[in-house]
Amino acid sequence: MDGCGEKETILLIDDDREFISGLKENLEKNGYVVAVAVTAKEGIEKFYNLKPSFVTLAISLSDSNGLELLQKIVTVAQQAFTPIAVVSNQDTLENRILSYEIGATDFISKPLYFDLFLPYLKNRLKSKKYIEESSTVDELTGALNRKAMEKILKSFIASFHRYQRIFTVAMIDVDFFKKVNDKYGHLEGDRVLRTLSKIIRREKRESDYFFRYGGEEFLLLMPHTTLEDAKHLVDRIRLAFQRHPFTVGGETFHVTFSAGIASIRSCNGKLDVLLKQVDDALYESKRKGRNCITLAT
Repeated sequence: MDGCGEKETILLIDDDREFISGLKENLEKNGYVVAVAVTAKEGIEKFYNLKPSFVTLAISLSDSNGLELLQKIVTVAQQAFTPIAVVSNQDTLENRILSYEIGATDFISKPLYFDLFLPYLKNRLKSKKYIEESSTVDELTGALNRKAMEKILKSFIASFHRYQRIFTVAMIDVDFFKKVNDKYGHLEGDRVLRTLSKIIRREKRESDYFFRYGGEEFLLLMPHTTLEDAKHLVDRIRLAFQRHPFTVGGETFHVTFSAGIASIRSCNGKLDVLLKQVDDALYESKRKGRNCITLAT
């Protein structure tokens, strides 16, 4: 596929089946993977499950339900640096202004001319890739991302081998996170992750580094810290998080996390070995029943 590297997934959200069928066919001929959603709920679910590189959203901006959908999708898309284009047959100045104010990347008027849409799409995908490659911060949680984690961890490992400067890492995983998403929805799941991130940033020390490892997993890097001192810090975070109430539709619930902790040593002085050791300790916490901390030995 010209200029696009590996195949990107495009998500089309539109109840006009004839329109999205034609657009889907043309996009697939050009090498894209295309997913289709005809309802708001289906669109949000597919966004989370498929992690598309681009979204088109056809709604009626005069409809309150359409506006609510746009706001939800834009909120989610912005967190992943994903371009989102409103596609509408109501091409008015007011609708264009409203789309941009809410946060859509673009407004495209129907009928859509594919010969123009294709180079436009490639342009937006290149911009997304550049933003992703240059960013070191996870948009949803404010934590440093995995790319930054690998770079910083490698630097600390090198410093350990050269100067014997110790450090400890903790892997934190939200317990039963899928159940939260299934019962309360992905937007509420996002709120849980943002809350945990806020608590970690509040409780950690200035010298500590905080990363989003992936999904509902986080990693805390604690320089000049022993296993026991790290356990005290992570346990303080664990207790603060489990006490935090989440409320949805009048129902209040609580969420916990499990953690594994490992200190750098000569025998685990490589990135992959250290990460496996702390991940094994995390797995042991889950095996013991979750909502606890295991120290790697």
